[in-house]
Amino acid sequence: MSESNNHSTSLATHVGRVFRTGVGAMRNRVELLLVEWQEERLRMAHILAWSIALVFAGVLAVLLFTATVIFVFREDLRIYVTAGFALLYALGALVAGFGLRGLLKQGSFPDSVDQMQKDRAWLESLK
Repeated sequence: MSESNNHSTSLATHVGRVFRTGVGAMRNRVELLLVEWQEERLRMAHILAWSIALVFAGVLAVLLFTATVIFVFREDLRIYVTAGFALLYALGALVAGFGLRGLLKQGSFPDSVDQMQKDRAWLESLK
């Protein structure tokens, strides 16, 4: 009879250890996610601040430069110069759009996603 008590106690001990290990692993994953969330928020704030500064300074510079160059030409040629600048600025906007798209394609929470994929693979290997 004492042998069955030892067996049930050791089973309960093992189940408790497995449960504590699982809870610890989940806690680690949540902490990693929270740290990455903070980093992502900071990165987005930096992107927003630099984008605003870039747009403000860029628009002012472009307006002043364009006006200066247009007024250098004779009055009958100004329409062609204006059209040339419009084409140039459209091309610049296209290049900037592709650059911004590249920045936004970066995956969010890469370490958390990687760790979750590893956990899922490990759990599936236990089956």
